[in-house]
Amino acid sequence: MTTAVNHDRAPALRQAGAAGWQTVLPVWLGALLAVTVVFADTAAGLVSIWINSATFGHGFLIPVISAALIWRDRARLSHLQPRPAPIALGALAGLSVLWFMARLVDVALVEQLAFVGILQAVTLAILGWRVCRAMLFPLAFLVFMVPFGEFLVPPLQVMTTDFIVWWLRLLDIPVFREGIFLHLPGGSFEVAEACAGLRFMIATIVLGVLFAYMFFRDWGRRLLFVGLSLLVPIIANGFRALMIVLIAYWTDHTVAVGVDHILFGWVFLSIVLVLLLGLGLMLRPRLPADPDPDPGSEDETADAPPRSNGGGRPAPARAALFGATMAAVLVSAIGPAFAAWRSYDAPAGPEAALRLPDRLAGWQRIPGPPDDWQPHFHGAHAADLARYTGEGGGPVDIFVAWYAHQRQGAELVNHHNRLVPVPAEGAGGDGPWSRIEARRLDLGTSSSGLRTVEAVEVRRWSGERRLVVPLYWVDGDLTQSGVTAKLLQLRAVLSGGHDAAAGVVLSIPLADNEPVDAAALGRVSEALPGLIDGLVFQFHP
Repeated sequence: MTTAVNHDRAPALRQAGAAGWQTVLPVWLGALLAVTVVFADTAAGLVSIWINSATFGHGFLIPVISAALIWRDRARLSHLQPRPAPIALGALAGLSVLWFMARLVDVALVEQLAFVGILQAVTLAILGWRVCRAMLFPLAFLVFMVPFGEFLVPPLQVMTTDFIVWWLRLLDIPVFREGIFLHLPGGSFEVAEACAGLRFMIATIVLGVLFAYMFFRDWGRRLLFVGLSLLVPIIANGFRALMIVLIAYWTDHTVAVGVDHILFGWVFLSIVLVLLLGLGLMLRPRLPADPDPDPGSEDETADAPPRSNGGGRPAPARAALFGATMAAVLVSAIGPAFAAWRSYDAPAGPEAALRLPDRLAGWQRIPGPPDDWQPHFHGAHAADLARYTGEGGGPVDIFVAWYAHQRQGAELVNHHNRLVPVPAEGAGGDGPWSRIEARRLDLGTSSSGLRTVEAVEVRRWSGERRLVVPLYWVDGDLTQSGVTAKLLQLRAVLSGGHDAAAGVVLSIPLADNEPVDAAALGRVSEALPGLIDGLVFQFHP
């Protein structure tokens, strides 16, 4: 069945659409600006990360690319009459509450995702379903403004190390692996965080998604290319790291070290990116299977001209537009309003210093610092490190970082917190200590509720090793999960309690050919509830 198209109505439709956009466009852009001002802290946090992180510096380009894509489709969009969608106000309210809950427990990632979602929901509330459906990809592409993926660094380090070791053994090159450290004849290598390839992978995925949208019409090719954009950088980074190790090994560590190490790596990855885009162009069909409709013709997405009030201006539509815009901005401001009301009397940090007790449930503190190992918890109000011995074994080191209350940038669960000392000013790498690998450890029966925990082995180049067990104490509970710690914090705040928390790190030195004294860690963990209760009393009498 064929439907006839009335081409005589097309100019009228385009004229009506253009007139509608002349009114709607400045209102929509003004609403986006107003929402950005309302969420200024979150927006400023995003910009700060883009400026200071080489991994997420592409964030500046994302809104520019989205705007360019919308501008490219302006002829098609001019056919559509924007119509407010009041149902989007429900989504706005939910996203604003989600932002507020994330602000309560200082989860910047969720705050930023909620902020981007609010921008998208405001657009839906003002422009309506048909327009937003036509702008679906540019709006969804804004999600890449949010810095996300740093949790992938440790597994990517392990994958890269596995890749290198497999190829070295295939090439019959002797290698001894110690976590992310590789020892070859003549030298050793560390697969550091910068070698994980996260920066290249994120950049490739963003570019791959954009390329797939612009050059492919069918979803099969799009999904295939996005999949390649995820897989290729992982494999390419493995070969890059492998080639650096091989070149250094074959040249007796005179090439592929220092600056030429970095230069070689980025030249190689740039070539891989060019080859990936070339492969994408080869996959592109010669003729689009579904060409765009003629911009001068009427299509099923075009709206009928709105009825006017006799003066040529659709007054009811304009009133609805301004009403929807005001409602969208006000509803989106619910979360920031509650956050401002709650934070105006935020408590100040405590003045007292923290000192762990000399005796702890049968354990005796040894005078003097254990050594130069000490975790770093960003923004903690107080911290102390002590070594204990007792009849139950030892020595066992206990580190406690106390947060009398948590605030943005200084919270218990923060990607700035580290299990190894912060490098000294001007020092490279992770300082004298480096994270090696994680392992599961059975502590046995413990009244603290801890039984099986994840322990992390750290070491320094001199050969000294430690086994570290990181824990979070929040609202009376001990956990190793950052997500659980945030939920416990949210429970405490919503129930009217305080958000005091502590980072607790247990550690024991490791000796070659000696078993791990897991039982000692288990017995020390039984004393932790009493230790924390004393801290709560000390800082919150």
